[in-house]
Order: sequence, then structure tokens, then C-alpha cells
Amino acid sequence: HSWHDLDVILNSYGDS
Repeated sequence: HSWHDLDVILNSYGDS
């Protein structure tokens, strides 16, 4: 599991 995956998730929340 990569930390970048979390970055993508956080990015999704920020896009809301």
C-alpha cells in the first residue's frame, strides 16, 4: 500500500 493512495483519497474529499 502506498501513501500516495491516501493523497488521492484526500484529494477526492478536497474536490467536494
